[in-house]
Amino acid sequence: MSDFGKQLIDVDGTLFEANAILRWALTEFGEAHQVGKAIEELAELIVELARRGDPADWTDATLEELADVEIMTKQLRMMLSEPERYDAIRTRKLERLARMLHGRAQV
Repeated sequence: MSDFGKQLIDVDGTLFEANAILRWALTEFGEAHQVGKAIEELAELIVELARRGDPADWTDATLEELADVEIMTKQLRMMLSEPERYDAIRTRKLERLARMLHGRAQV
């Protein structure tokens, strides 16, 4: 897995960094629109996963919905006025998961 933010995308011979494209979309469409788009993409992924819950059954359509959600959640994170607050919450959740897994390994 990689953070795709630095990935270069070629559009008709012009290279764009993925993060620049995401910021461009936020500027072009506006934050409120992109929040709505994120909700739409999340709903589409939910439907796709409900249909094909087992990763062995995932199709290109499943992967497309997953990619759409990753793109939109990256834009949602760009909207944060306090990204360090998000980072702290994410770290706390990862710590909780690690404690839960560590506890299971001890049993």
